[in-house]
This record gives sequence, structure tokens and C-alpha cells, in this order.
Amino acid sequence: MTTRIGREVRMTRILWVFVGVVTYVDCLYVIRHEATLPVWEANPVACLCYATAGMKTLLFLRIATVFLGYVMSQVTSGVRPFFTNALTTIAVLSHLYLAVVYAIIYHI
Repeated sequence: MTTRIGREVRMTRILWVFVGVVTYVDCLYVIRHEATLPVWEANPVACLCYATAGMKTLLFLRIATVFLGYVMSQVTSGVRPFFTNALTTIAVLSHLYLAVVYAIIYHI
């Protein structure tokens, strides 16, 4: 029999897999449309990072922030479940928005 905590941990991991997939798609989009990145990128930190350090650093920053969020949600899951739930919810909602934007761009 699966406990409530076990189901929550599994659901949290599934949600973070979704965040990882959307991050992967986002990185592919950035690589494909690198030439016009300053025009369409809405994040000023990403634009500054791209202008000063280049594409590899921008992609590293993108992947590292998602990885840090995942690690923090796993480390705090037993100690501070509110922090874990809040962090996971914010990551999932922001990446759900990004997935909707890509669905609109690619007419899916």
C-alpha cells in the first residue's frame, strides 16, 4: 500500500520531469533562434547574460537554475514541505505558461 507521502514524492518528481522537458524545449528554441534572441527574449537577465557571456553561459544558467530548484525541492521535502510545495508549484506554473507559449508558436 502506498502512503500519502510516497504519492506526493512521486507526483513531485513527475512534475519536475515536466519542468525538465519544457526546459529542454526552451533550450532548443534558444539555440535555433539565437540570431534574434535580443528581440524576443523577455528576461533582461538572460539578455544581459547573452550579451556579455554568450550562448553557452546562457544555456548553463537556464539548466542550472532548474536543477537548483529540483535539488532544493528534494532536500527540503521532509524538513519543510511548504517550501517544497511552493517551489514546485511556482516552477510548474511558470513552465506550464512557457509550454502554452510554445504550443501557440508552433500551432500545436
